[in-house]
Amino acid sequence: MNMDTLEIAQVLTTGTVMRIGEDGAIFVGFTGLEGSAVRARLALSSDAAAELRERTPVLILFEAGDPGLPVIIGILRDRLPVRAIEAGGPHPPEVRIDGRQLHFTATDQVVIECGHGSITLSSDGSIEIKGSRISSRSSGVHKIRGASVRIN
Repeated sequence: MNMDTLEIAQVLTTGTVMRIGEDGAIFVGFTGLEGSAVRARLALSSDAAAELRERTPVLILFEAGDPGLPVIIGILRDRLPVRAIEAGGPHPPEVRIDGRQLHFTATDQVVIECGHGSITLSSDGSIEIKGSRISSRSSGVHKIRGASVRIN
């Protein structure tokens, strides 16, 4: 069967990543497409797309039912990725954005990095701020509290 005779009704199928071009283009093979590969588009998160390798089994949707326009919409697995198991299951760290508050939740650490600066919040309650220059300003009272406070 060639691409012209593939039934239009078959808009969702499984396939395999056949090769990845030097420019990052993904080529897939699927039932009904014998001996060749078609360039596919991706509808995956950046994290999922980074997992694609040759011979990765994928779920393909055909745009407008056209087998010449495959779109990879998922990676097929028979078990969770190792990193999901290590994180305690398939649930990613929580991130909420509601327009008034940015809320991050993680079980071990939250790290915000930019250039040479970083802020690390750890589950044991420790907070580490690093930077080449750190300034702290207040238009009101500036409190520093702790069981002991060391300056220099």
